Amino acid sequence: MPIQHMAKTLTAFFGDTESPYYIHDCCASTENLILAAHSLGLGSCWIDHGIGNKKAESQIKELLKVPEKYRVVSLVALGLPAKTPKQPPKKEIREVAF
Repeated sequence: MPIQHMAKTLTAFFGDTESPYYIHDCCASTENLILAAHSLGLGSCWIDHGIGNKKAESQIKELLKVPEKYRVVSLVALGLPAKTPKQPPKKEIREVAF
């Protein structure tokens, strides 16, 4: 089956390992990008590149010419969604909080 829709953009988030908060900062930035994309009608997918996978990280960093002190934290694919699913019904507060 041929691929009908593909993401047109891949955004990579890199954190400066000299900051003790680089993972938190990059994850917050990633979520903000996803929310902003949704507000513009774009689809997104937070991609697990395998944190801790040294080979995958080194290949990404080499491809993008990223300085050594930075770590890959997240990748996000962005594009026009093939379809927009209906929003699931909201759960009752008692189902998600205690």
